[in-house]
Amino acid sequence: MAMMAYAVLGRGMLSAEVPKLEEMTADDIRARLPRFDSANVKKNLELRTALETIARRKNATLAQLSIAWPMTQGSHRGAFIVPIPGAKSRKHLEENVRAADIVLTADDLAEIDRIVPPGAASGTRYPIGQMHRVNL
Repeated sequence: MAMMAYAVLGRGMLSAEVPKLEEMTADDIRARLPRFDSANVKKNLELRTALETIARRKNATLAQLSIAWPMTQGSHRGAFIVPIPGAKSRKHLEENVRAADIVLTADDLAEIDRIVPPGAASGTRYPIGQMHRVNL
């Protein structure tokens, strides 16, 4: 089975630079997403910090860890998961490709699940009225 995982960098929350709410323009979709609401950002940045620790230990960037995680999840479960990260520059594209070289062990996956279990992010992925579009 094959799957595509989109927005694996959390709409920028898991990229190299922390998104700054005050710099988001009106046409930036993130300004309307609950996970970027000021009430939720603090907790989500705490989760980010915990993941950065694991990334450093793996000699990877947070973005690379975020891309490697679904690929490894798939291989451990007999599925082929293709992450779809964004890349605004060739540098980011090259960084993203190197995520395929990261080896995450079963212990690494368990640690990530313990630190950031499903549902740990503060705020819904999309506004409540749109969640039905992603079957949630």
